[in-house]
Amino acid sequence: MTEPRRILPGKTWKITRRTQDRRFTLAPDEDCEKVNNIIEYCLADAAEQYGIELHDICAMGNHPHIELTDVRGVLPSFTQAFFEHTSKCLKKLRGIDENVWSAEKCDYTELVTPEGAREAMAYTLANPTAAGLVRYSWQWPGVRSTPRDLLGHERTIEPPPFYFKSAKPKKLRFTPPP
Repeated sequence: MTEPRRILPGKTWKITRRTQDRRFTLAPDEDCEKVNNIIEYCLADAAEQYGIELHDICAMGNHPHIELTDVRGVLPSFTQAFFEHTSKCLKKLRGIDENVWSAEKCDYTELVTPEGAREAMAYTLANPTAAGLVRYSWQWPGVRSTPRDLLGHERTIEPPPFYFKSAKPKKLRFTPPP
């Protein structure tokens, strides 16, 4: 049995979680805009609800990478909300009857130094290129943050209309790690 993870306020984390059977549920296919909307809206909603500072994201075909700072020490609640809502939306969009996310635990890696955070972010932002999917990371059609996002740029994300019936748009903001 593994030791319990110390979840404390102010810690910076890299989070990754695979889809069930590594299926390409998040793949940028004919539903790319809808999938991107789901991921971005659920991320913005959970971050707002739990006071999470987002640093970057890249959603590959079968797993997302997210770097964030857990200001309040509520990381498990944030990840539970994010993965639950993305799962429900993706199930509805794609007609999935089974689990969207793998039963394996979400991978949490604490980023304890500024250098570690920069390395994790560089890995995340370059992931589509490193995987040989696109020549330049800006060409990736799936969800990904950009260096411009760290300069204070924010996006307004509309709720997926088929799941969040009366929800309001959310602001998706990224900040540099501490």
